[in-house]
Amino acid sequence: MRRQAAPFCRPQSATASTSRSCATWKVHKYGACRICVVEQLSPPAKNLQASCMVEARDGMVIETNSKRAQEGRRAMYELLLSNHDKKCLTCVRNQDCEFQALGRELDQEETHTVRHLLVRAGDTSTTNPTQEQFDAAETKARELWDQWKAGEATEESFATLASTTSNDDASSRSTGGLYANITSTSSYVEPFLDWALDSARKEGDVDLVKTEYGWHLMYYVSTNDPVWRQSTTAALQNQDYEQLAESATQGWNISQGMGMKLVKA
Repeated sequence: MRRQAAPFCRPQSATASTSRSCATWKVHKYGACRICVVEQLSPPAKNLQASCMVEARDGMVIETNSKRAQEGRRAMYELLLSNHDKKCLTCVRNQDCEFQALGRELDQEETHTVRHLLVRAGDTSTTNPTQEQFDAAETKARELWDQWKAGEATEESFATLASTTSNDDASSRSTGGLYANITSTSSYVEPFLDWALDSARKEGDVDLVKTEYGWHLMYYVSTNDPVWRQSTTAALQNQDYEQLAESATQGWNISQGMGMKLVKA
């Protein structure tokens, strides 16, 4: 890292760029929002550092955009967002808002959708499956894979198979083993997550993945827009619907209820 007199998140900095919140709101070296956190490698620091509070010095090694720093910023943004009124659609600053722009900056990662079928090693009471139990689970998973390939071998047939044979919970079975909006910060077991996020993954890929629970028969559904874009699209669609409903009922007296009393001859 080249020497830098100003803290890393100051707008005038030319050598590093990090997300920031308090700096754009003219709060000087406050360190409260923690959006500008960076990872200090040398001299080593245990915790992420608020870059607005740390002056650069000769010999420092800073990762401004490491995975750990990105995860820290996203976590802090979610905390700030939880205390936000979220009336964005009616706000005069909608689409011209630094807080919205910050959310887009922090969440450019594509999301991923998969289906999976779990063949558990042992049963739900098993905490440390034996190798024999893992081997039995793998054999069963491969049999189910062969069964799927012998049929239509489509996403729909995979969903049907997952809903009837998976050892996952009822919620997962009810959706055909569907898991959507998977990102690098999702809290799935590492082998499952690594498979879903593999950059070489293509729609329709199928494979077996071993985790601490047993063997997962995986089906890759799609790569999708970032969560912020999906949320924005849904919000705009909802706004369009409300405007359509309002225009359709304008000039009419609307009564809500049940029964024949609402029927007029």
